Amino acid sequence: MSQGIPVVVSRTKIDTYYFDDSVVRFFESGNDAELAETIVGLSKDPELRRKFSDSGLAYVARNDWNLKKHEYLELVESACNAR
Repeated sequence: MSQGIPVVVSRTKIDTYYFDDSVVRFFESGNDAELAETIVGLSKDPELRRKFSDSGLAYVARNDWNLKKHEYLELVESACNAR
């Protein structure tokens, strides 16, 4: 994703928590045929690849470590203080 490559992701609870259909291409977990179909579909559609590439890069920019580390460190500090 950070390299501008569209990402194909198994539809799991954790992945749907972080991503939506505008950022990644999902396939049903365990469904090899759907995974292959999704990859082939992306390979044949330059506009779709560009869309997911752009939205993935935007997601990475919004969630960059330099932007999120403050939130993470605050969370760790509050957990330590709670003890």
